[in-house]
Amino acid sequence: METGNLDLIITLVSIIGTVLAAFGFLHRELRRLDAKVDEKFDGLSEDVTDLKVSVARIEGYLGIGIRGAGEQREAAAP
Repeated sequence: METGNLDLIITLVSIIGTVLAAFGFLHRELRRLDAKVDEKFDGLSEDVTDLKVSVARIEGYLGIGIRGAGEQREAAAP
């Protein structure tokens, strides 16, 4: 085998190794970022649930809000 062909093969293997290492690094960082986003999203879901509960309590206290199909508004005393 000639030295030119051997140099070409070594160069190609080096380039392919560098590209694969770059993709591996990007994949690892994107997985970390995805995990962070999932943690923040879970925390946000809990905050939204707490907010819904608080609004429902306020609506119940004030006597307003969406009523179920079986519930009827009580008539005001004349």
